[in-house]
Amino acid sequence: MLISVDDLQWADEASLRWLGYLVRRLDDVAVAVLATVRPLADEDPVLAELLADPATTFVRPSALTAPAVAELVRARLSPDADDAFCRACHRTTGGNPLLLHELVRTLATEEIKPSAASVEAVERLAPDAVARSVRLRLSRLPPEAAALARAVAVLGDGADGSHAAALAALERRTLAPAAAALARVGLLQAEPPLRFVHPLVRNAVYEGIGAHERALEHARAAAVLTSADAAAEEVAGQLLLAPSQSVDGAVAPLREAAGRAAAEGAPDSAARYLRRALEEPIPDDERGALLLELAAVELNLGAATIIDRLQEAVRLVGDPERRAQARLELGRALLGGARGGRDRRPRASPGRARPRGRPATAAAGGVRAHAGDSIRSRCGPSNGREPGCCSGCRRTTRPRAAGAASGRSSVPSWRLLR
Repeated sequence: MLISVDDLQWADEASLRWLGYLVRRLDDVAVAVLATVRPLADEDPVLAELLADPATTFVRPSALTAPAVAELVRARLSPDADDAFCRACHRTTGGNPLLLHELVRTLATEEIKPSAASVEAVERLAPDAVARSVRLRLSRLPPEAAALARAVAVLGDGADGSHAAALAALERRTLAPAAAALARVGLLQAEPPLRFVHPLVRNAVYEGIGAHERALEHARAAAVLTSADAAAEEVAGQLLLAPSQSVDGAVAPLREAAGRAAAEGAPDSAARYLRRALEEPIPDDERGALLLELAAVELNLGAATIIDRLQEAVRLVGDPERRAQARLELGRALLGGARGGRDRRPRASPGRARPRGRPATAAAGGVRAHAGDSIRSRCGPSNGREPGCCSGCRRTTRPRAAGAASGRSSVPSWRLLR
């Protein structure tokens, strides 16, 4: 005879005492008791005594393999379930039996045919099935555990415990019990760092936070990380999802992260950081400098907004040298547009990184050096870039004055460059 008990942790004390009385009298009887149990933080003493009995054997199943998932799907939906469909069920649930059960139940309710054509439906419905299961498990946990789950969802997998505790407004001594509670219900990995058991679980917790509240949580996360002297990339990643003007000093980490991304050959990331920085209220001169950096990055991306960026930079930059630099860059961009909408000069390879710490606008320095080389070739090595040497030298070394007089300061310089 087999006596099966599911979710033993929810049994009342009287039932647990009866079960404890029974199992101690089964040595010479052909009876087995099989129970499933999920440990709880405030475990009933009677249950704890039952589990500690030497006669109790523990079996801790691992995640289901792909063949096991296929077998279950075919048993529940159809013996002819397509291999691609079964693989999608395994991939989206990670082989977690509970998540797989929820997914299969949802697929059956929606009458989804288990064919290769339904793989997209599996990927679409899996989050909903998981979300229901996650919400149910979170509802049974203490508020501290639910707050920690939200904090880890906002910070991302691998979050530092102290950062997560600060964001969840938890005392450090309550962090470990809260993490253990989440691990017991199969939401977080049991071992540090703080990490969800599956991306779908993290998404379910994350999507359970309202959109407006999520944005504010990202702003709080950025402030927490800044206070903890976290890497600029970590802070900037949170700022990208936070409302503008919600975090003091947001421009500095965004700008630093952009510089590192550009130096490491990731212009897309650098551009996102700089665009986000421009959403903050900053002085005109600093905004102009940011626009110059963004234009230099967008040059590698072939963005159509370079001319607009540079025109605004020319208007905002107060420093004469930087304004001359902006005009030279604008001239290059306008010349490229006159030739058919693209600059014919060879662009820097996105995969080639600048030395770390070199600003994104350093390309303009190269423009000035090339201009000097061209002038020296006309005027000789001794007279190159000397004031009054020739009209070309005057136009290159004093573009602001030439621009004020004629508005065509870039043209003679770029004829020399070309």
